[in-house]
Amino acid sequence: TITKTANEIDVDYDEDEEDIKPLVFKKLNLKPSIKYDYVMADAHVLDAGQGNNYIWVKVINSKGVEQELQSFSVREHLSHHHDRALEYFKSRIGGRAFMAICVSEEFKGVLAESVTSIALDLMRG
Repeated sequence: TITKTANEIDVDYDEDEEDIKPLVFKKLNLKPSIKYDYVMADAHVLDAGQGNNYIWVKVINSKGVEQELQSFSVREHLSHHHDRALEYFKSRIGGRAFMAICVSEEFKGVLAESVTSIALDLMRG
């Protein structure tokens, strides 16, 4: 399960609430056939949930401000990735989590839950 995976991935925790670190990110270098560009972020998670056909995660963004990220709409053929990513984000509330975010102009700032789920599997490797 993703909970087991989450425990196997080395993510720093923000020990002191007064010193919560902002989101940091690196560009993901994916195959040229992938249509959009993504970054992998490491962010402090305040809350996570699902509603209106989207997954949402409240984080401390790169400017140190609370921000809600919203996913692409939940699609049936990717439901296992949606479920795993949501479970992972919920398990990280109060700590840090990795998450893929789209940076292509059309979808800039959209949480990529399927890419996150696949990346977690690769990181567990």
